[in-house]
Amino acid sequence: MDILRNTQGRVFVSTGITDEFKYYGAMSVGAIEKTRPSIESVLTIDKKGNTIKIAEVKDHDVQPSSSSLTGYIPLLSKSSLEKLLSKTGVEIQVHFGTCKNPSDFNSFDSALVLRRASLTNYSVSEPSTLVPNRAVLQETANITIDNSYRVFTPKFNQVFGEAGVLGMLGIGYAESKYCSIENKNLDILIIYYESGGYTRFSYSLDNGVTWQTHFELFSPHTGGPTQTALEVAKNKIYYSYMYLTDSYLVVTDVEQIISNTASASSLISKYPSNAIIKDMSATSSYLWCAGGSSASFVMRVDLSNNTTEILDNDEILAGVEANAIDALNDNFVVIVGENNNVALYQNGEFFLSSIGIDSLAFLSDIKVFTENHWIVASNMGLYITIDGGRSWKKTFPVENTCKFAFYDDIFGYAANTDGVYRTADGGNTWVKVANPSWTNINKAAIDINNPNNIFLLETFFIYSSL
Repeated sequence: MDILRNTQGRVFVSTGITDEFKYYGAMSVGAIEKTRPSIESVLTIDKKGNTIKIAEVKDHDVQPSSSSLTGYIPLLSKSSLEKLLSKTGVEIQVHFGTCKNPSDFNSFDSALVLRRASLTNYSVSEPSTLVPNRAVLQETANITIDNSYRVFTPKFNQVFGEAGVLGMLGIGYAESKYCSIENKNLDILIIYYESGGYTRFSYSLDNGVTWQTHFELFSPHTGGPTQTALEVAKNKIYYSYMYLTDSYLVVTDVEQIISNTASASSLISKYPSNAIIKDMSATSSYLWCAGGSSASFVMRVDLSNNTTEILDNDEILAGVEANAIDALNDNFVVIVGENNNVALYQNGEFFLSSIGIDSLAFLSDIKVFTENHWIVASNMGLYITIDGGRSWKKTFPVENTCKFAFYDDIFGYAANTDGVYRTADGGNTWVKVANPSWTNINKAAIDINNPNNIFLLETFFIYSSL
């Protein structure tokens, strides 16, 4: 168990993704357990080096959170504080470790993230003489925040892998409310074993520490389930595979997996090889599937009855495979592919656009936070747009294709064979936090309830930051 005690931090504040974080001063935070990232006391250090308790965060671990931070914020005046908090979505971050100034924004050992802060009260104390010939004024601000969490620089360890594994094919999370096991996260991993050519599921109820595997759960697929994708929607597991010249999409029930009662999966669709599914994304009503083999293919599955609708059969990207898809809602979906191709689905139509980055970039992943704020990974860099794809900014150079894992719209990771990169400002800036030796990264995922639990699927093993 890692515990940080009274480590000095640097305060950064942002008023939205279009603004850079601004540096405001130094603070420190009391003892915080890594395994339970609760925040009780916020402390500052006076000119004599004494640690003074200035703030308290309460009930932040209650879901939904209704936290409050009360205390001294070094912002010089009430007007500056009111101006800072006049917009919605204000973020406050207190960074600890190697971060010494604004240019080191992403270089930290840990950070306290306070989301959507608003000012509820402000006061300045009467002058008081604490030492001879010097008057002291104390600023006090009551700030309400929607939620808070603590993030740490990760160290990755192997948590799954054994003899006979040919490839790690996908990972997803099933919410406990849809299962008989309450108050636990169910990490679902689909893998392919060489023996018998079986597609098998393993699952963990303790965030990847231990795993249960069903060795003979489904029928073997001769030739192997290559080019697979996996997505968990409510209590269903959807996954795809290739067999000979055909592409398959199948579904099984989460409850059947964890109760060991499943004997077969249900076939949703079977299409020729050009319709291979490489990536999926779920919204409230649909499962969105994208891929193709020397052609683009997009399909939508109605989650209420598993009926399918082909939205694109090599018409959108025209001879270019779609590599990744992310759906914001039932009416806003973004697809990326090879050769600098991006397509937006909105109001029942597809729109193909050139995003103005490296013309031959192999786009490998896409994350959509809002209709305007997206991030794209490629073999030539990480790119961000804040105007819905009309313009792009290269935020970090990388040489190999990356996969994303985001906890929310500001904090996340990108991983490839060169390393693991972290952002704490929605993809505006990145820093390399790990330099492992891996052969490939098939998928990156982050725990929906813990920003410090990141899963990376390498060719033969799974690595976790816990």
